[in-house]
Parts: sequence; structure tokens; C-alpha cells
Amino acid sequence: MTGVPIAEDAAGLEVGLDMLVGARTTLGIAYTGPFGGGVTQNGFNAVLKASF
Repeated sequence: MTGVPIAEDAAGLEVGLDMLVGARTTLGIAYTGPFGGGVTQNGFNAVLKASF
């Protein structure tokens, strides 16, 4: 399997946060993307979990 090569002098970053927004509800947000080497690629994710 082949893909796009990773840029030289680049680092990957992944940051996330989960917040309690109710007694049984959680909101999670996350960011992921590489930095350096002139690379621009960003990813965002949001998840809402409710238990009942």
C-alpha cells in the first residue's frame, strides 16, 4: 500500500477535550494535524454521547 509521503521536519499533533454537559451527557471535541514542512492538513471531530 502506498500513500502521500510525510513532509520532512513535520510533527503530528492530536488534542482532545471531553466535557460533561449534563448528568448523563458528554461532549467531546478533537483536533488532529501535522505541523512543519509547509504541510497544511487539519481534522476536527465532535462527539455527543448521551446515556439513558
